Amino acid sequence: MTPKMTPGFSFRSLFMSLAVVSVSLTCAYADANGSKIAAYPGLPGDGGFPGFGNLPGLGGFPGTSQPSEAADGANKSGTFSNEAGSRAYTVFVPKQPAAHPGMLVILHGCIQTGANMATGTQMNSLAAKKGFLVLYPEQTYQDNNLKCWNWYQPENQQRGGELSILAGMAQDVASTYQVDLKQIYVAGLSAGGAMAANLLACYSDVFAGGLIHSGLEFAAAQSQNEAQLAMSNGASKDLNETSARALKCSPPRSKLIPVIVIQGKDDHVVSTVNSGRIATFFELLNGLIDSTQQITHSDHHLNEAGKLAADETDTLFGDKVLVKKIMVDGMGHAWSGGQSGGSYMEPRGPSASQILVDTFFN
Repeated sequence: MTPKMTPGFSFRSLFMSLAVVSVSLTCAYADANGSKIAAYPGLPGDGGFPGFGNLPGLGGFPGTSQPSEAADGANKSGTFSNEAGSRAYTVFVPKQPAAHPGMLVILHGCIQTGANMATGTQMNSLAAKKGFLVLYPEQTYQDNNLKCWNWYQPENQQRGGELSILAGMAQDVASTYQVDLKQIYVAGLSAGGAMAANLLACYSDVFAGGLIHSGLEFAAAQSQNEAQLAMSNGASKDLNETSARALKCSPPRSKLIPVIVIQGKDDHVVSTVNSGRIATFFELLNGLIDSTQQITHSDHHLNEAGKLAADETDTLFGDKVLVKKIMVDGMGHAWSGGQSGGSYMEPRGPSASQILVDTFFN
């Protein structure tokens, strides 16, 4: 297919058209503020193809910077390889780690980098105060044209594939830095959030819980076309069947899986229907793990001074909150409370980073 030159033609639009053809993806149209721009399965709305301007916080081609050294810790780079492939990573090691430190794995969205997430989430500063490590795996353009984690591929919805690389990387880094294996958590934004859901389903023997920000539930789609539909309209899989499948994906388990789900109510890249589905999925999965607990729900309205308001729904198993869903008023496709130096961050939202730390590392 050859793009036609129409009124208002620009080389930027031509490039975008060629990009769409080259990766055979259907575009969704929306950014964090609801404006019309191109996006792909799991892609935070980018305002243009890499290096063609308008990409918040990147200033050109992504992946050209690394998290900076800080007085409160150090960034160590490495590569993990197994039979499924290799991925590079950066790990933040606090200057004064806890006696038995935990670790958080943060998965970036499409076109993003670990450096973007480190800058935007400010997680390294929080980790330094609490003494836990932060691991930032890097997807490659060779493995996905837009640097997305391939959450919608069937091989990444079972033990193996990219999931095995990420889980193996986490275990390898944990061994190197004497991390408490019971305190490894995962968080992700957009495509990274969907991949985090897959990891929690199939590698709950590695990850104790996590945060899924503006993502989708486990096995929400099995192709690019399905991924686009799930992003736009919400996934359509039977959650009872999917949760039963997830129960079998990890080794037999007895521990429940705590999860935080956060999304902006004005997200036009990933339908907000998906956050409700994620919360329901983990309620069902935890119910299969332990059917003896009474399940109740509690609703709260968050209205922190100087921040966007939000609605929180907690799902309790007994007296313990296992699923915390937070929907932020007036926020699009962005990390809530993130700093503007990173890409796809909304400084006005309640801090997703602080909520995560308070939940898992206190």
